[in-house]
Amino acid sequence: MSKKNGFTLIELLVVIAVIGLLLAIVIPALSMAREFGKRTVCSANLKSIGQCLVLYAEAHDDKLPYNDDPDHPYTAYRGDKDFALHPSGRTPMKLGLLYESGLIDAPKAFYCPANRLAWVRYESYISPGPWGTLPQRYNIDEEINNWVRVGYCYYPQSVEKDANRLPLVAEKHAKIDRNKTTVTDLIWDFDNLSHVVSNKPRGLNALFGDGHVRFSNEPEAFAPALWTDTVRPGTVQFRTILNLLRP
Repeated sequence: MSKKNGFTLIELLVVIAVIGLLLAIVIPALSMAREFGKRTVCSANLKSIGQCLVLYAEAHDDKLPYNDDPDHPYTAYRGDKDFALHPSGRTPMKLGLLYESGLIDAPKAFYCPANRLAWVRYESYISPGPWGTLPQRYNIDEEINNWVRVGYCYYPQSVEKDANRLPLVAEKHAKIDRNKTTVTDLIWDFDNLSHVVSNKPRGLNALFGDGHVRFSNEPEAFAPALWTDTVRPGTVQFRTILNLLRP
């Protein structure tokens, strides 16, 4: 009589344990690889934006793309209130001016692929019309809005400082502090930092005044006391975080 071959219970448990161990090793590695890929694309976006800011300033008597609205550094177009008085029905501002001037023709460059909030994703601003038109409809619900937002914070820090010794917003390229940030990943709240691995925030990409891009994760810039609540742009809290990012 022939004897049937098969696995014993112990052998099956060993195989399952080995598979579990391999998954425990491979899954975090894949997560890190995906994050590294997104971070690389984000870095390239910021590098391109930095080069275009130089070109824009050269064509506009050293003036940077700027609108008197530092509390909304992620805004590219507004069509609400007085901003709708522009001949187009919407006012381009900040990084949106790089698109208006043709220096950046692919608006996806204004968005980090790791953005976690819908209101700063490219896909949220291409319906019902193309990017840069208003009004737009968020891709997650039926809310109509008269803003086009980008996925980065445009806040060029000046060599000039206020009474708190924090940099003001530079309006001309010559006034940019070369050792301070010009554009960064979205700064909003700690739980929604763009670059995470295994759901743990790792830092943010930052374009500095001299044109280089660095992944910044200085402990002092990410101290819990600075991230206790939503970090409102333009506030001392927001500007302190920017000021602590090192080149």
